[in-house]
Amino acid sequence: YTCHCNRGHLGNGQTCSDIDECGGGSHGCHSNAICINTPGSYICRCKNGYLGDGSNC
Repeated sequence: YTCHCNRGHLGNGQTCSDIDECGGGSHGCHSNAICINTPGSYICRCKNGYLGDGSNC
């Protein structure tokens, strides 16, 4: 048998590990936001002094 990984994870058929979207640059965060990696996903938060949802700051 082989295992299928959940969204946001990569694996070899036996184990799965989280993809670091923040480190790989595959996130959609604004240039005035920080990317926070979470299990299977990521969160964008505007930097101090900026307002918005992280995608737009």
